[in-house]
Amino acid sequence: MSPTQEAMFEQMAYLNFKEDEPFSSASFLDFVVNGRRYTPSKGTVRNYLQIFRIQGKIKYYDSKSNPVRYELIESKLLRKITHDPMGSLTFL
Repeated sequence: MSPTQEAMFEQMAYLNFKEDEPFSSASFLDFVVNGRRYTPSKGTVRNYLQIFRIQGKIKYYDSKSNPVRYELIESKLLRKITHDPMGSLTFL
């Protein structure tokens, strides 16, 4: 894995296990891990998320939202976000 992929995976673990929230591609456009700032492009982030999904490291949390939200395979996040019939998000 590249250093950016390792930093993304560490940030994913932080968001899932410490913050108890799913992550999306927007979570990785500008982030800091171990004092180093990462600013990958949108395409790079989406490609890395696709690679992680194919490798079985992440799964869809909510594939109908925009942007799509993911979670780590090991995490047990509660479904805090639901869609109402009007198509907007409702936070419980």
